Amino acid sequence: MDLIAISDIYGDTHIIRELLERLDYSEKDNRIIVIAGDIDVKTYSEHYSENVNRILSLLSRNCRYLHYLPGDSDDKKLTITKRN
Repeated sequence: MDLIAISDIYGDTHIIRELLERLDYSEKDNRIIVIAGDIDVKTYSEHYSENVNRILSLLSRNCRYLHYLPGDSDDKKLTITKRN
């Protein structure tokens, strides 16, 4: 089982796509991804919820489990629309 921990994404979908290009998709069922805060910046992002859910969607398609822990720049009341 692979455990990948990432943090401080700040809405950068390009870095997420770059990470996913390096992973073997056929191993997704043996992978856990943990996002340890700061997936986007609530105070600066006009489309905060959409950005967060887009990133979570990209990541969740490439792992068995996705865990998200909000950071200090994240909205603590965020509604996540993507289920693992």
